[in-house]
Amino acid sequence: MDDDAEVTFPQNETSPSHSSDARDGNNVLELLRALAISTFNSQDQPKSDERECLLKALYALCISSPGVVDLCISEGVIETVLRMLNSHPHSQSSASDDMATWMMENEKAIALLQVLTSSSRDSLTATLNQSSLLITTLGKILLRVSETCTDLVITILTMLCRHPSAAALAFCQAVSGTAIPSKLVIVLQVSSNDTTKQKAGTLLRVLGQRNKKLEQP
Repeated sequence: MDDDAEVTFPQNETSPSHSSDARDGNNVLELLRALAISTFNSQDQPKSDERECLLKALYALCISSPGVVDLCISEGVIETVLRMLNSHPHSQSSASDDMATWMMENEKAIALLQVLTSSSRDSLTATLNQSSLLITTLGKILLRVSETCTDLVITILTMLCRHPSAAALAFCQAVSGTAIPSKLVIVLQVSSNDTTKQKAGTLLRVLGQRNKKLEQP
């Protein structure tokens, strides 16, 4: 695959009934409200395993219906997920049970973010609109949570950097000015997953290509 190839998005081949759309919409709004409470209201936060269940349910709904993705985007779930991730200390707990729960929660949140970002051009653009918070959050998670999170973070960054827009070029320039490229080099050196290594190498090449475009008169 060409490193500079444009991202393609899945096509919706089914037409859910209006009643199904309404049920999904109501379910999504309830889940989003609960997730927002867990993120922004420190007085009433559910436990991490409860938050993980919310993320898992949203993920299942998003992969089943593009309409759900659109609703999530319009309700600001990208910012909510990013703030939730950024509010947690990205280091392992000393208790093994807490560590496992914390890791699963982060993996579910990043997986949801990946689905939202890859669903359509509009959703990808919505993610780019959170570029500053996105870079800060994903940069913290890279190499610090799990191999799964590292792989998903690289996938998200690559999709955004390949987007054929001025915003994506600026995003690449901002990413290049952080510790992310150095962390990608470390991924190449220490990752046990060959696919993740390949993705890290691809992202480094994409960043280089995009930055060259910015340097051209």
